[in-house]
Amino acid sequence: GDDDLYVLNGANEYKLLQETWKWREQGDAEAQLLRLSHHDQPNIFYVNAGGSLRDRSQGSGADFVGNSRSAAYLDFDGDGDLDVAINNFQSDAVFLRSQADRLGGNWLKIRLIGDPARGSNRDAIGARLIATTPGGKRVWREVHGGSGYLSMEPKEQHFGLGSDDRARLEIVWPNGERQVVPELAANGSYEIEQGREPAARGAVAATP
Repeated sequence: GDDDLYVLNGANEYKLLQETWKWREQGDAEAQLLRLSHHDQPNIFYVNAGGSLRDRSQGSGADFVGNSRSAAYLDFDGDGDLDVAINNFQSDAVFLRSQADRLGGNWLKIRLIGDPARGSNRDAIGARLIATTPGGKRVWREVHGGSGYLSMEPKEQHFGLGSDDRARLEIVWPNGERQVVPELAANGSYEIEQGREPAARGAVAATP
């Protein structure tokens, strides 16, 4: 439940992706790391394999040579996995579409709405979410108001559930209030207002 830290010195940017953009590991709860390189060097994509970072750049699409400055991840096509947009200095942006949905991993997407009357901001910035599956997987997220240099992800939180088809969700709102949703079915998007039952946000869009 504590943040890990990756520090890179010199003329390099870094981006920590917590169980988000996945080409082969959608559904696990390990961290992925995308390092953006300057000065016409290739970007590097690492996968956390049992606590060790393994270079999986080749074949990921992220290892192009350029002068990359920022990255943002989001489920652009609504298929349940996270894609990545990379901005490059003095050249075109690059959009990487994940194909991890083909692996069949389950997921959840959660959008929180805080209640200012209870002392929470409406965007729920600072809220922590903990999803626990029947298989014992525990994944946490935190809502942030900013995510990096020249980039900003949606405030919707994404959880990979692997083979589990549901999860219990605990929310710690910015005012410290705790809310528990006993069960959410996998592969759905939900909107949760503070103190209220979750509402489904509609079906996932099918993209060819």
